[in-house]
Amino acid sequence: MRNLMIILSLIIFTSISHAQEAVFKFMPPTGISYTETLKKTVEKTFGNLRNDIEISESKVKISITKNGKEYLMVATPIEIKVTKNGQRVDNPILNLPLNRKITYRINENGEIKSIEGYESLIKDLKESIPSEFQNALIQKLFNPEAMINREIEEWYGRVGGFVGQKLSEGDRWYSESEFALPTGGAIKYFIVTEFSKIWTEGSKKLVKINYINDTDAGAMKQLFEDMSKSLSKDYQIPLIQTDKPSMSAGGERIIDANTMLFQSERSWRVMTMKLTVPGQDEVFSTVKETREYSFQY
Repeated sequence: MRNLMIILSLIIFTSISHAQEAVFKFMPPTGISYTETLKKTVEKTFGNLRNDIEISESKVKISITKNGKEYLMVATPIEIKVTKNGQRVDNPILNLPLNRKITYRINENGEIKSIEGYESLIKDLKESIPSEFQNALIQKLFNPEAMINREIEEWYGRVGGFVGQKLSEGDRWYSESEFALPTGGAIKYFIVTEFSKIWTEGSKKLVKINYINDTDAGAMKQLFEDMSKSLSKDYQIPLIQTDKPSMSAGGERIIDANTMLFQSERSWRVMTMKLTVPGQDEVFSTVKETREYSFQY
């Protein structure tokens, strides 16, 4: 009887341990089509002087097919709405991305090999900006190569960097990375990733991922000093002094480890700094951004 209980205990322990493990595999069903909805809220506070809230809601239609060993993912923005302090923002530039296809070629390891479609979008965006605002900063911001590189980095942080990895519930990863900035250069940040829950729903092996990021304070200070100089030069405005900048971020996502399809995702980012404008008082600025993703399969 005692031996039987030991055997049963081992079986139960083994099954529980197995249920708490997952291996990330990039295997989305070929032919799948779904809609990704993003609600982004940005709140900007400038001391007691001003408080702005901007909310954007966008929808993207995504389809995935497989050809040999390559996946073809096509993303098509179909809707975007923006409000600022409760008022609808009507700007023709916001509609330029609508119904334009961005095509991603991805291998079986979840690595993006190429992205197509940004060139024509960026061309039209630049042409829509009045000539008096065309300057070196705009050229940096609207650069197809830079946008593609940021897309690849973001994809790696959310998908590609996990494919092939085996983990257990409760595991934590500690890492550091660099984020390429649209104005040039990069900023280093530190990441703690925790796989807080693993469970099965039908054919899905769901993993709940919690993460938190923090940035290099020295690099942040240098970044904002460079940006301030660039803005002052390009727009002929007084040089704004920045001090004590900091940025932290985090979030939570649930993903199917068997396919790398997201089930939900929410992230936040907070940036603070002290601003000094010539001839004016010092102001502490805070920018808080939250992103909520939902997926309709």
